[in-house]
Amino acid sequence: MYKIILLSTLLFLFNACDEGMDAKMHNIQDARWTAVMANHDVVMPMMGTTNKVRKQLKNVTKEMPDLPAEKVEKINQLIINLDKADEGMMDWMNGFQQLKKLQATKDHKEILKYLEEQDVEIKRVGIEMTNAIKAGTDFVEGLAQ
Repeated sequence: MYKIILLSTLLFLFNACDEGMDAKMHNIQDARWTAVMANHDVVMPMMGTTNKVRKQLKNVTKEMPDLPAEKVEKINQLIINLDKADEGMMDWMNGFQQLKKLQATKDHKEILKYLEEQDVEIKRVGIEMTNAIKAGTDFVEGLAQ
């Protein structure tokens, strides 16, 4: 009888420790997820800015029909860069997996690795968008001078 009680107590303690560890791992995953999403929330509004800059560049070609060919080529390249930056954001969002799905299919280390990779990727997308926006804005402002 004593052995059964001792065994039951040990099993209960192991299970309780395991559940506590699961909760701790989920808290770590949740915090990491929140950090990735915070970076997403910084980058996402940039899509509106890329659209605004793209329109400004297109307006330059409409308003200045006698623009030299090299400047028209530059504008077209700037527009392509803005398009690529937006595509990068859309690709990231389409490929980004929800945390619940990750928790159902991957272990803790795999989840943290995935989230770290995604954090690096969304930051890269943000840099690409920032650079495309700055280049387009600088060009438009340079023409105004």
